[in-house]
Amino acid sequence: MVDVKVIYLRCLSTRASYDTDQTNYLYTTTGIAPAYNGNNMRKVVMPVNSGPNVTAAYPTPYTVMGFASFLLRTNYPTGGNDCWCAIYMGSDTSGGSGGVFGVAGAYVVRLTQ
Repeated sequence: MVDVKVIYLRCLSTRASYDTDQTNYLYTTTGIAPAYNGNNMRKVVMPVNSGPNVTAAYPTPYTVMGFASFLLRTNYPTGGNDCWCAIYMGSDTSGGSGGVFGVAGAYVVRLTQ
């Protein structure tokens, strides 16, 4: 039986392989996106939320604050428990408005360096 995490890993790697830009960009801490020139098959858009802490600006935990795009790597570690990182490409407003997939619930994206 194949581990579910390995299936996800294969899906990420397969999607990344469909991109016309196979440059293995390095991570940076400058906040500047790489000069990506592909067909967007490696780009994914994710909701970014306010996290578990309640503040005056976000009185409900995990409030979706906006959307950000991320660039998948060209290869990932083969272990099911390894980190699968992507490169932050900036905020994203493409695709219109409305809920996330029309489903209510908490979505967690944690930006780290």
